[in-house]
Amino acid sequence: MDQPTAMRQFEGILHFARTGSGDVNALHGNTGGAFRLRIGDCRVLFTLDDDAMRIFGVRHRSQAYR
Repeated sequence: MDQPTAMRQFEGILHFARTGSGDVNALHGNTGGAFRLRIGDCRVLFTLDDDAMRIFGVRHRSQAYR
């Protein structure tokens, strides 16, 4: 991932962490209880535990759900 893309991801994650807003959907199936945050063509896969956002993947949308 190049630096501008990485910074866009970081800013999107930070915005969600501060405001709770963004394009977020709950995941189903094997990843039930997890969420995805859409930032452009990338998907940030995460869980929410107490007051912590635990990120377990940042992937291009074509690879995110495999």
